[in-house]
Amino acid sequence: MGKTVPTNERGVKPCGGFSERMPFDPASGSAQFRIPAAVTMDDGTVVAAADARWNTHADGCGLDTMVSVSEDNGATWRYTFANYLGDNGNRMNRYSTAFIDPLLVTKGDTIYLLVDLFPGGVALNSSAFRPEPSTGYNAEGKLLLRYYDSPDYRYFLGDFDETGTARIFREDGTPVNGYTADRWFNLYWKGTEIGNLFYYTSPYRVVSTGFLYLTTSRDKGKTWSAPQILNPQVKQAHEPFYGTAPGRGTVTKSGRILFPCYYYIYGMQGSSFIYSDDGVNWKRSPTLSDASSENQLSELSDGTIRSVFRNRFGRICYADAKPAGDGYVWGEVVQTDIVLAGRSSDCMISSLRYSEKIDGCDAVLVACPNNRGNRTDLGGRYNGVLRMMLYNPATGETTWKELCEINGNDDFYGYSCLTELSDGRIALLYESDCDVNFTWKIFDLRI
Repeated sequence: MGKTVPTNERGVKPCGGFSERMPFDPASGSAQFRIPAAVTMDDGTVVAAADARWNTHADGCGLDTMVSVSEDNGATWRYTFANYLGDNGNRMNRYSTAFIDPLLVTKGDTIYLLVDLFPGGVALNSSAFRPEPSTGYNAEGKLLLRYYDSPDYRYFLGDFDETGTARIFREDGTPVNGYTADRWFNLYWKGTEIGNLFYYTSPYRVVSTGFLYLTTSRDKGKTWSAPQILNPQVKQAHEPFYGTAPGRGTVTKSGRILFPCYYYIYGMQGSSFIYSDDGVNWKRSPTLSDASSENQLSELSDGTIRSVFRNRFGRICYADAKPAGDGYVWGEVVQTDIVLAGRSSDCMISSLRYSEKIDGCDAVLVACPNNRGNRTDLGGRYNGVLRMMLYNPATGETTWKELCEINGNDDFYGYSCLTELSDGRIALLYESDCDVNFTWKIFDLRI
């Protein structure tokens, strides 16, 4: 078992840097970015995240996670690579790992970053292999492994010791001599690093499925913790994919952290969310609907969790989850009268609960493409619109206001994320052209 497999060409992790106006800069080394996330810390610091897609638009095949921080509401930014494996040579490679679809939450001085991690050669929507139905863990909660030339997962990663090192074991519990891994799943042979358990070329490798990969930072994104993989707690064995609904999570009045998620099983999708009171132990809500997928969550003043979700009904839709004991119960799906023509409803929708009441109501901002125009080449993703959903907790009624167009002239508008700045203004980070560059735009609702 001392035999090893040559690794892919290893990339070099780019150094962090600084940029003006935009959080992510091609000077960082990545020419393409997708999937914006943005949140605001208690001290007003804005934190943004995105996929670094290097030289591709693909949803896989060699992606990493960048995080950028601004202390002046987006005038200047400091960026770094928060998640980086580097097996792709910093370019598209069908057999490379992929960190994709970032979710951000801040609680106190802690930033929580949740992403999907696909092992090398695996992706949900690309030319790579489809993920396997599995949690990726055995019944004892140990990370399953297989030897590279075997189809069977007959090994597992043991517990980490006080030095942050774990051994590899056979399924009968006997150790494999010479091989160890660290908390980032880097693999060592007799003390020398030879790759990572998520690499396609690793001598021992993880299950070819999707993984929920959580890291934290307590120094405004300069450094990041070792990851915690949440699969054993929230993913089900029949699911090839259960992952993030990218953008932002939320923290409730009680301090509970909520991350929106969804499953994908052979074309079927359904949304839910995961939640934790301590950031370590996680539970999963019931599934909202098989007709929902990527979603964003807001806590209303009466404790209701409102989910606005991507769908194929051609309308803005939402549903409410009511607290019930230590969990939640979903109400009925509401299809609004707001028509999103073409395929614009089949796109991620950003939502955010505003900190102040408007006309005595809870205000939830909603940003999405509207498709009012003449483009036929953008799949419905153009002409973004910002709306306000007003919820009266006394009557349970919801009304809508259209605030403004985000962009016009039939310009591209894709994924987006809203955040409230410390001065009460609203900032929006959105995909703004077909080359998948971002725009940072600020709105003042107080005028």
